[in-house]
Amino acid sequence: MIKTSQKTILLVEDEALIAMDEKSTLEDYGYSVITALSGEDAVQIVDSGKTVDLILMDINLGEGMDGTDAAKIILKNHDLPLIFLSSHTEREIVDKTEGITSYGYIVKDSGETVLIQSIKMAFRLFNAQMSKKEKEELKLKSMVLDQIKDFVTITDTKGIVTYVNKIQEKELGLSKEDIIGKSTSLFGENPEQGATQCEILSETLKNGNWRGEVVNRTADGRDIILNCQTQVIYDEKGNPISLCGISTNITEQKEYEDKLRRSERLQRLILSAIPDMLMRFDREGRYLDILNYREDELVMPRDDVIGKKVSDIIPGDLGTRLEKAILTALKTNRVESVEYDLDVAGGHSSFEARIVPFSEDEVIALIRDVTQLKKTGKKIEALLREKELLLKETHHRIKNNMGIIKSLLNLQAQKTDRMDSRIILKDAASRVQSMMVLYEKLYHSETYAELNVRDFLPSLIHDIVALFQGEKPVRTDLHIDKIVMDSRTLSTLGIILNECITNSMKYAFDDVKVPRITLRVNKDKDKIVVTYSDNGPGCMNNKLPDMRQNFGFHLIDMLVQQLNGTLRIDSTHGMKIVLEF
Repeated sequence: MIKTSQKTILLVEDEALIAMDEKSTLEDYGYSVITALSGEDAVQIVDSGKTVDLILMDINLGEGMDGTDAAKIILKNHDLPLIFLSSHTEREIVDKTEGITSYGYIVKDSGETVLIQSIKMAFRLFNAQMSKKEKEELKLKSMVLDQIKDFVTITDTKGIVTYVNKIQEKELGLSKEDIIGKSTSLFGENPEQGATQCEILSETLKNGNWRGEVVNRTADGRDIILNCQTQVIYDEKGNPISLCGISTNITEQKEYEDKLRRSERLQRLILSAIPDMLMRFDREGRYLDILNYREDELVMPRDDVIGKKVSDIIPGDLGTRLEKAILTALKTNRVESVEYDLDVAGGHSSFEARIVPFSEDEVIALIRDVTQLKKTGKKIEALLREKELLLKETHHRIKNNMGIIKSLLNLQAQKTDRMDSRIILKDAASRVQSMMVLYEKLYHSETYAELNVRDFLPSLIHDIVALFQGEKPVRTDLHIDKIVMDSRTLSTLGIILNECITNSMKYAFDDVKVPRITLRVNKDKDKIVVTYSDNGPGCMNNKLPDMRQNFGFHLIDMLVQQLNGTLRIDSTHGMKIVLEF
């Protein structure tokens, strides 16, 4: 018996004796033979799933379906080599079979050599066609796999790579030649962020599949995080022959998730640092969420509030006012502020709500418990009132004391017989009186720390001039810019002007019909310039004392030095004093 590779042939022959003879011949050449006595039987055998490698089909099968019809039905659903085996040699019958199959036509009684060689040629032709078809299908599959954005990796059961698609080559920066035939360890791994290549291989073979994250390292050293799913591929007998892995690049997703986590952590830190409770409302005034709160700040537990309207939780005018503020904030797209008192779990409390538009139909309300702040504010107001009372009492006593000093000086002046002593005491009393006026002006100002010279000096000058009652009316020409000074500087300037005015009133206007005092205060770059003058006779008047011996001018010199300023005096035509500081 001649041996050949075991193949199964379906022999379709309606003559039983002929079928037996042909089956015997085929078996002698090592083929396994299944016989069918009709076209219907042949179709049923093939459709049943039995292994059939080649069909030998007689054309004339008696009653019922003939061989050509049976061949058409079988080949419509099954890709098999089929040879017609018939005694017919008519041209029209042979031509008819060519449109059905291209694997040959054998005339019966051509001999077993022709039969066996025709069968072998049919197998070779079929294998060649199948090989070409498989290559085309494989090429098509490869083209499809190259179009998808996921990594596709195929390995053998030892983890040796047999296929990768183009996107994987591109992302890893490696060519197929760098990858094919190499272990998957070439892709790299990071056990802290994903599975190892060894774990993937062993778990996939153990369970038939695996899913998880893995880190691949690119040629330029970057890490790519992949969401990977692997599957074992089995042969017809259920033996594992390869592994297929499909991986999605989730690096950007992981980076985004990491940024989102950091952002959420930062938000939590910010929320924990601010004292405000956050509430989210819709346009209707419904509570959507409450964050960063204490239970004692709420009217009722949070879960009982969510989904309800403000007016349902806080009845009356206050609930209506808060809902109106929510609508106003949404309509104007501006922050609305509401202060209110409310009985909450922690007791009667005061709150300040800042309602901020969040979207077209939602607002965020930042609500701060200001109960303690209000209590503190009331305490401060009480302390300030007490301080005001103390200051008023202090100022009153200081003024009285200055008045007593003035009276003592005047009494002493009246008791002395020496004229020079009397003049000195009277001058001292006059200076005290001027200081009282200056002090009164400072005390009645709105602020003690700083004052505007335009608001302070005119009334001070008027009051000092008024001290010299019975003298000629004195005209005052004042040109004072708006300049803010601290109270200490302004007090020093007031004393200087008091000495100037007192000197003018006492010595300058005896022979002047229309006495006039002129004062200019202006700012020149970074310096303040004060120009004081009168229209008296100046040094030509014999009544004007020696300036070097005058205490008033010595006092002015010392005060100018205190201001770190400079002083110029011109007494040619009246007295003119220019102070810069």
